[in-house]
Amino acid sequence: MCFVVTGDHDLNGQEGYEQNIPIEKIIEHPRYNPYANHDYDLALIKLKTPLTFNQRVRPVCFPKFDFSSDTNCYVTGWGHLYEEGHLPQVTEDVLDKSILLNISYL
Repeated sequence: MCFVVTGDHDLNGQEGYEQNIPIEKIIEHPRYNPYANHDYDLALIKLKTPLTFNQRVRPVCFPKFDFSSDTNCYVTGWGHLYEEGHLPQVTEDVLDKSILLNISYL
């Protein structure tokens, strides 16, 4: 069984905000092809149970307007910071305008 982990900041220990929620269903973008490239690398995840909001688990608020191309955007997570790079143990903030300027809405 696969789980979504929320509220975790440091993979080296428990801080009391973490939640392990089982996944009910993963819905990939219909045009995603992992063998061709990373276009449409997007999926929806349906959880078996709802999240409990706390200081580290909050809903995402989507904007009701478009941002200008010079707006700073932040992405956080544990993914590789660069190709073949190491995986950090603490949540990282990433800002790379060269990548973010190429992101568009589907």
